Amino acid sequence: MDDEEPEGMYSLVGSPDDPQLSEEELSDEDRDVDIGERSFTEEEVELAHETLEKVREVTRRVTTIISPANVVVASLFMAFLLFSTFALVFWAVPRDAITVDVVYMQSGPGQVVLVEVHNLGTKPISDVTIEVKFTQLDGEVLNSTRFHRSEIPAHTSVAGDDLELLIEGVTVWANYHILVTLEYDYYGGSGEFESWNHTVGDWTTETFKDKADRHWF
Repeated sequence: MDDEEPEGMYSLVGSPDDPQLSEEELSDEDRDVDIGERSFTEEEVELAHETLEKVREVTRRVTTIISPANVVVASLFMAFLLFSTFALVFWAVPRDAITVDVVYMQSGPGQVVLVEVHNLGTKPISDVTIEVKFTQLDGEVLNSTRFHRSEIPAHTSVAGDDLELLIEGVTVWANYHILVTLEYDYYGGSGEFESWNHTVGDWTTETFKDKADRHWF
């Protein structure tokens, strides 16, 4: 008999004088593979191995695509896109955006009010008038100022002596009103009027940001 052992399952057939081995066909149950407490056929095991290889291949491809370098590039692209969108709205899209900043301070000689107007729009505004009044709670005017400019270009801020108030000789232990009125003609439109009233005196320093109605052209 050959040294190489035959593989598979065999049965002994023939006569005692001439014995022969006959290969037997395995049933489906004999071909099952036990894994843990469950039994699987060879086809199921092969299919599982093929699926596992496909998953590994997809994982390798995804890992190659989503690399740290690609993440950095994508982040930079999104930041550039957001910045471009903001720049387009801020500098190019026709709009009217006026903001008035008011700063109130208590100082040694009295009380100070500083005002600054910002034209954040993409078009100039004309015939601009700002009036600031510092009054007691009963309406008595303690000091006031009036600012006028024929035009304020786009993306321009304006401040100056005409937008400053110094109130001397009044106590800092009382409350007061700061009345701000704004009149101007916006680009392609008629006159606009805005007014704001701020109560001050509880704090030594207070800041207010007043925004006029926005207009899109």
